[in-house]
Amino acid sequence: MDGSINTNMDTRIYIHGHGCYHNFFAANNTEFNQYYRILLNHSREHDHIVYAIHPLGKDYSQDDFDLVCREFGFELEKVRYEPFYNLTSSQLKEMIPKFKWLEVPWDAITNEHGAPDGDISWYNTKIWPLTDYDWETWLRKTKEWGSVPGDNYGAVVEGEFIPHENITWPKEWPNWNDY
Repeated sequence: MDGSINTNMDTRIYIHGHGCYHNFFAANNTEFNQYYRILLNHSREHDHIVYAIHPLGKDYSQDDFDLVCREFGFELEKVRYEPFYNLTSSQLKEMIPKFKWLEVPWDAITNEHGAPDGDISWYNTKIWPLTDYDWETWLRKTKEWGSVPGDNYGAVVEGEFIPHENITWPKEWPNWNDY
């Protein structure tokens, strides 16, 4: 399951949300894994491009849907994405490492209880509970799968996170280098 095209003779292109959310789910499909590539090359295919609805989705806020439709230039049909329904917990657990974790900034994962503004990461509310991992294992696994700190904090050079000189990592958040 690549998260992008339903292989049961369904030729529609499923958009899993805006930008990085789509890219996160569609990681293994080489033709349709990049949101902006689809936007540039297929945006005129009104009957071919649909907005994927599934239990792993990002709560499908109207804002996200509106942004996707605005960028594509038409209102996409919302379609249930069957490959992500009726999966067993072991199938879900097996699928999660295959998503494109490079799309997930470490800083979106590390705040277990939410940012100061009260926003709890979608990855921690939707994806983490499916794994049955404890907090420390979750952090180690997401790093193994490819999550790195966002550009606002620094860069990863040869597997080590190098913080920007004038930016400090929030003290209450786990340090990427420790996992």
